[in-house]
Amino acid sequence: MDKSLNSIIHGDCIKGMSYISNEYIDEVVTDTPYLMKYKTNHKKDKTHKFYNEIKNDNNPDLISNYIKEYYRILKLNTAIYMFCNQNKEKFFKQKLEKYFNIKNKIIWVKNNWIAGDLKCSFGKQCKILFLVNKGRKEINGKRLTDV
Repeated sequence: MDKSLNSIIHGDCIKGMSYISNEYIDEVVTDTPYLMKYKTNHKKDKTHKFYNEIKNDNNPDLISNYIKEYYRILKLNTAIYMFCNQNKEKFFKQKLEKYFNIKNKIIWVKNNWIAGDLKCSFGKQCKILFLVNKGRKEINGKRLTDV
């Protein structure tokens, strides 16, 4: 395995993972596309990076494919921490369960509000992430709560 993979690679995630050997990775932490065609209507600056829709943010096949690839590249007894859209939580859970043991749904309470409909919904102040295992990954250190 090429040590250059210990760097940020800009490009297609499925293609990038195809260069990684089977059972090579110790852990994955990922903030995936949220399947919501995210685009801010709040920014006045039309050149801001979030003013336009995020490419492939509404592609469920992409998520299914990279979850499958995560399984291939992860060693046995490892973990993934995967953030997801709380409105699409069921989809993410179903896709993860095909390959991994779901250990926790973790609620991360944030100090700031998350984007959303500013006029018709309460400000979301938490994010959801799943802790899943390939095999059984023991927690390092003190056991924490899921909030």
